[in-house]
Amino acid sequence: NIFGLLDHLRDRTEIPLVLMGYYNPIIAFGVEKFFEQCSSLGIDGIIVPDLTLEEGESFRAGARGSDIAAILLASPTTPPERMALLDRATSGFLYYISLTGVTGSTIHGLGEAAQTIRRARGLVRHPILAGFGISTPADAVTIAGGCDGVIIGSALIKLLEDSPGSEVPRVTSFTQRFRTALDEH
Repeated sequence: NIFGLLDHLRDRTEIPLVLMGYYNPIIAFGVEKFFEQCSSLGIDGIIVPDLTLEEGESFRAGARGSDIAAILLASPTTPPERMALLDRATSGFLYYISLTGVTGSTIHGLGEAAQTIRRARGLVRHPILAGFGISTPADAVTIAGGCDGVIIGSALIKLLEDSPGSEVPRVTSFTQRFRTALDEH
């Protein structure tokens, strides 16, 4: 299960660990039990994309009580007033969905997304990390100009699905290409 994997991972690293998943499995597991498990494993943050700002106050309170960041999402279509509300309610950072569309698909427009993120910067006091549509080091460089960090999810999952085995060296090489491109830029 995920908690066993995270326990094994936490024994090997001090890097921040952020979970992302839907709310129904958390409810089925038990919200209080979920936070207890996350806290005992040193989980740093949780992203629940299907839990809205309006419906998530008790979840965010549970996260705060467990010293876990409850990270909210914003997008290019988020109006300025809502962006400010999301910023007040999020903790850790604000996850900016850089593009409209489906994650993992080939989409263009990251340059425009970097511009919308720069506009959002004026409304947001938390760090902004951008994700969705970032699958190459060049994509990361393009979007990085407007945000505080990039999130690469689907491309990493695809890498692992396409050729199982030797995960650690492949993930290390994959992420190092992004790190190098960002450092050189």
